[in-house]
Amino acid sequence: MVEPYLEVAIFFAVSVFVPAAMLLFSWLVRPKTGRNEVQEKNYESAEEPVGTETAVMAEYSPYFVVFLMFELLSLVVLLWAIDIRSMSKYSGYFIFLLPVFSIFLSWLILSMARHRV
Repeated sequence: MVEPYLEVAIFFAVSVFVPAAMLLFSWLVRPKTGRNEVQEKNYESAEEPVGTETAVMAEYSPYFVVFLMFELLSLVVLLWAIDIRSMSKYSGYFIFLLPVFSIFLSWLILSMARHRV
């Protein structure tokens, strides 16, 4: 009963151990100097930051949404391609409608973002 989950448990243990070991190693090796006023200042391409962080997020948020939709689309299509025989006969309609819906939603979000700017 445990045997099928052994590989997942090993993968999980390695995926937790490796980043933790890297963080511990970098903490041990880095120089132990105090921070000064220059290091505490905000830095944005050698210029003083202009505006707020939320303004930058609002500018790029439509592109984040589009990226996430197509990421989800690729995940669904990949899973569908891996296990196509066990799905119902109506899953083909879903796979066809998902990209159509994603493209429509992407167009809608980008057009809303263009009118806002």
